[in-house]
Amino acid sequence: MAATRFAEQTVVITQGLIREAMTKVHRRTPIYIAYDEYNASWRNRTFNLEDALVVATYLNIFVRHADVVKMANMAQLVNLLAPIMAEKGGVWLQTIYYPLALFSHHCYGRSLEAYVDCPSYSLKSKELVPYLDVSASYDKAKSRVVLNVVNRCKEEAVDAGIECQSGQWNGDGQAYTVDSKNVTDANSLGHEVVKTVEKGFKAEGAMLHYSFPPHSFTQLLIPIKK
Repeated sequence: MAATRFAEQTVVITQGLIREAMTKVHRRTPIYIAYDEYNASWRNRTFNLEDALVVATYLNIFVRHADVVKMANMAQLVNLLAPIMAEKGGVWLQTIYYPLALFSHHCYGRSLEAYVDCPSYSLKSKELVPYLDVSASYDKAKSRVVLNVVNRCKEEAVDAGIECQSGQWNGDGQAYTVDSKNVTDANSLGHEVVKTVEKGFKAEGAMLHYSFPPHSFTQLLIPIKK
């Protein structure tokens, strides 16, 4: 779950190298990053819930660095290491399909910088990794904030206060959660135990309280009034 931090460090370092090179040649036209390629491909052809959370974290990284990452290619899209599997018996969806679909359907507009303060856990290297990995965007056309949250904690939900520092939360929100009983749960043809569950919630005022389930990815669509 923490392996994606290397990917983010790579983006930050590459952005720094680009800025240094542009300074030396006095270039003003921006140079962007194409991230090729990403996926959770360390096991066999079947992905589990943990892999879906890894993919969601990759997508969070790309949203957080949308100012410089303009293209990110998943490996692969159909069969082999793919979110969509086609067999003689039919088509079925891997666990990693669901976060990818939610990002592609709802993450539009301007990337926001979200300040996150939450409990952490320690790696063998003593590095501290926050349980919540978060990205956010503002969809002006629909007057809403899209908040993407991966809870890395295996056993516990994380309760959070989500503060709007510009405007007010305003109206009926939607929550999409990708979750299952165990992080090892996987889908197969005719047996899709990991999928997206939708529910509504009320959002009013400057502060919204929400509990993110253990080992889950949650996408909140929160209406906002400026």
